[in-house]
Amino acid sequence: MTPLSSIYYSLVIFFPLWMQIWQSEPISDADFEQGGYYQVKPEVLDKVKEGLQHCAPDLRCRLLLELSEAQIPATQNLLLDWLQQESVPEIQASILSYLNRTDLNNLALERISAYLSSNHLQTQENAIILYGKLPNADFNALLPYLSESLDGKQLPLKIRRAAWRCFAENSEAVGKTLESDAILLSHKDDPSLEIQALALQTATFVQPRSSEIATWLDLASQSDNPLLRLAAAKDPQPESTARLQRLLQDREVNVRAAVCESIIQDQYQGLLLQSLKDPNSAVRLAAVLALRKQNALNNEKAILLLLDACSDACAQIRDESETTLFLCAQNQSGPAKDLLKQALAHSDALLRLHATRILQRLNETSAMPIIAANLAQEENSENLEAGIRALAQLSEPGSHADLLQSYAGHPSPLVRAAVATALGTLRTDNAESILEKLCLDPNSPEVRAAAFHAMGLFPKGSFAPSILQCLKNTGKTTSTERRNAAWASGKLIPENSKQEKQLLELAQRLLLQCTVPVIPGMEPMFEGIDVIANVIHSLMQMQKRFPEMQEIADITEKVLAIYGVPWEQAAANIGMGSNAMPPPVNATTNSMVNQARQWLRGEQPSTEPIPPQSLSFIYQ
Repeated sequence: MTPLSSIYYSLVIFFPLWMQIWQSEPISDADFEQGGYYQVKPEVLDKVKEGLQHCAPDLRCRLLLELSEAQIPATQNLLLDWLQQESVPEIQASILSYLNRTDLNNLALERISAYLSSNHLQTQENAIILYGKLPNADFNALLPYLSESLDGKQLPLKIRRAAWRCFAENSEAVGKTLESDAILLSHKDDPSLEIQALALQTATFVQPRSSEIATWLDLASQSDNPLLRLAAAKDPQPESTARLQRLLQDREVNVRAAVCESIIQDQYQGLLLQSLKDPNSAVRLAAVLALRKQNALNNEKAILLLLDACSDACAQIRDESETTLFLCAQNQSGPAKDLLKQALAHSDALLRLHATRILQRLNETSAMPIIAANLAQEENSENLEAGIRALAQLSEPGSHADLLQSYAGHPSPLVRAAVATALGTLRTDNAESILEKLCLDPNSPEVRAAAFHAMGLFPKGSFAPSILQCLKNTGKTTSTERRNAAWASGKLIPENSKQEKQLLELAQRLLLQCTVPVIPGMEPMFEGIDVIANVIHSLMQMQKRFPEMQEIADITEKVLAIYGVPWEQAAANIGMGSNAMPPPVNATTNSMVNQARQWLRGEQPSTEPIPPQSLSFIYQ
């Protein structure tokens, strides 16, 4: 086993609380992508260090890189310990670079400061960069590297540049280390224009601002060199409107965008609003994001201009404008909500769309009658979808039955899917019959998936046959449909003995759905892990809610026994004995089973996977 394999096989992985997710929505692939938290046993690190001693330099470097990318907390100690032992300067430089990916909050200064004076150029540069990022760094240690020479020797430009960048990116360090403008002003005419720009950017942090620094900024804003103009544009505490106006007319896009990104003062709000009309989308986007930081944004002029930005040619600007308006209306008093309601009747379809979405995000129930009334005149499918979804959230249960039915046959699948979700959310009197039709939609799997999801929101026992048919028809349904159907299974509430029998048939199908290959092909395949996850949790819910139905408890136990086999043992047994394809047991399914058993016993669920217990591996 390689050192890296030792690491991975010894991880203690902490997973999400699966039942918490399942109770509100189907468990999806996105939930499996959540970063776990890893712990590694100390003895495993000792094995890795032992293995590193026998690796060639290039392999050693590649292994350390892979470990740093794994983002395991214990990696930092391993990297630091190996940094002291490493004799190859190039690998020392690489380790210092890799350490940037670890948590720097508790990294001791002395572990890095020794490399600030390294004779190896790349090692020295990487050490300076890393040191400048440490929260407790003493920036006095970096002062010698700002000058052109040190101890009578010329300092390489890349070393000076690295040191200056540390200061230019840390305003707090400047305040503690540079007590006067003298050091900064001495580099005003530095031979390197890049150093001049970094020194000027650093000077913008010094308060109170001297007239010399203000003059330097004015001159830089008019310079022929874009680096100096960019440094002036990044001034976080500008005192000159004229300078800002000049920079906002700069020919360089990044200069204009930098001005917007730097402005946080309400007094310059007008300049940001002007930038919403800039010909370049990067500048307009920067202005939209900067306006989000304003404390007095909720005024008529700003809101109307941001609403206009909701119809920008750039989709990202439209979306960010929506978020800026939402945060403004949510957190500041003013006319924003009234202006958003007025925008619901605007002639621009994009503006109507974003106004609807914002009011839904605000949960503004007073907008519901306007949205409902406007649907009859709305022709845009995306707007109809947004309006229906807003009604589903803002309306009382049982309302809009006739309105929703009138759109159930709309040509757009976006609208039909929104209708399905709204019917499940509002639980209207006609929801059952409409959802039964939508789950068989002949043209759109998205509509069918939405209908099955709605069945889980409105869990009538009568839906069991439709859900059962979806799960059986694996050749003509998508995994998303079956995932939602599996999720809805655990929500159903039977109302009579016939429906109880149908629920039992559904449980029997769920057992097959996750224990045998049911996806047709040249070689039948197992369901995806998202479907299996929802099967496991639906069976748990059935067992908990219907303790008198022993057959459901037996079915649940069979599934838990299969997916509870520790994943290391499952992996080791693949290809041994049976030729049948084994179920997709892994650490994730282990964690689900572990939590399931705890939940069924009424215990507080943990997030650890089941530890290995034996070498047996049994599956159906």
